[in-house]
Amino acid sequence: EDWSLYAANIQFSDPIQSLGGLEEYKKSLMLLKDSPFSSNVLFQTHDVSVSGKGRVRSRWTLSSDVKILPWRPRVVFTGISEYELNEEGKVCKHVDYVSLNR
Repeated sequence: EDWSLYAANIQFSDPIQSLGGLEEYKKSLMLLKDSPFSSNVLFQTHDVSVSGKGRVRSRWTLSSDVKILPWRPRVVFTGISEYELNEEGKVCKHVDYVSLNR
């Protein structure tokens, strides 16, 4: 991961949380891989596009086994991430919109 692409004061939000600062952002993203709640995480990016000046949008799917349940169901989420770049070209805002596939 190249964290130099992100501003120190990055703001992040998704349906569960909002946070600020690069260290908190890193922890949140790394939890996707190293979570006590999930395993076999698969992240697929479907497309990335410029959605305006200083704005980038991506569509993705995230799937994972829920290891805290005895039958280990697999959950699948689809989402859109919107990124905003600051004047230095670094990501200063990241907003996720997520849907649970059934």
